[in-house]
Amino acid sequence: MDSSRALASPDTDGRRYLLGVLLILVGFGGHLLAARAIDGSDQAYAEHTKGFFILTAASAVILWGMSLKWWRGRTDLTVLGVGVVQLLFGVLVYVLAVTRIAM
Repeated sequence: MDSSRALASPDTDGRRYLLGVLLILVGFGGHLLAARAIDGSDQAYAEHTKGFFILTAASAVILWGMSLKWWRGRTDLTVLGVGVVQLLFGVLVYVLAVTRIAM
């Protein structure tokens, strides 16, 4: 099966949805680890959780707009894209929090 055709075919068994949701959860874990690395206070957890949801909403809106142009009707790709963005942001936030502590 050719890869461009595989990408264009709908996700019938939900693997892309599942992977997207798992990546979103890992990204959320990065935010929680960053809150713990900073000082572990309730305020740190609240701010990182709020930041996670704001970033999730912003990336979902941007990717939804992109999906209207390039992959209409493929919500599995949109969820996967949001998951990848959240994974990258979660890792970035955690690394920045840890390096801030080390300075």
